[in-house]
Amino acid sequence: MGCETHALTPVRLSMVIGFKVMHTCDTIIATTRSNMPKITKERKDATKPTVIKASATKVCTICSDKKPTALQRCTTCKTSITCFKCVKGWIVGDGGIIDSTGKFVYSCPTCRAHLNISATMLQDSDVKTQLYKCFLQEVKNYKVDNARNMLSHNPWLATEQTSNNSPMCVAANNMHIPMLQLLSEYGATMFDKLEIGCMPPHATGRQLQP
Repeated sequence: MGCETHALTPVRLSMVIGFKVMHTCDTIIATTRSNMPKITKERKDATKPTVIKASATKVCTICSDKKPTALQRCTTCKTSITCFKCVKGWIVGDGGIIDSTGKFVYSCPTCRAHLNISATMLQDSDVKTQLYKCFLQEVKNYKVDNARNMLSHNPWLATEQTSNNSPMCVAANNMHIPMLQLLSEYGATMFDKLEIGCMPPHATGRQLQP
């Protein structure tokens, strides 16, 4: 008895074709994946977005607030973390002092060591006013050496003025020639008018202090 030949019905034919198409697709996908470059851990890390971690905000030892400007400023005690606002208030208050070289510094709120005032802080109007007051006091007290030391760090003090006073006015009122000479070396003159319109008084007819 010969082999029976079963003709493929349309349904069976479509199933066979479908299987062949799926097998071909699987083969193509497998081949494509094998040819693709492998993504290593390094490449994965490289594709990740960079995350910038914010620096830890420190607590000011004076106001007890967390502030970005709170910094460790004292290298002696290393416990004086202060913010810009509190340092400024400390300097303008009782903390700002003139050291032995005539430099304007401030004492550490914790250990009282002398700390340098930053260039940014020295540009603050309130801090400059405090420095000017210290200088004017030296002029009033005839402290020529102290005034000279201060001028070596801040020459602008010699020509600084308020609306009704100046170092040259104070020195002229004191009739103190050495102070007048010192101020003139740094650009101050007897003809610098104040805002109120007057100039330092001339010391004619009076005995000047040597």
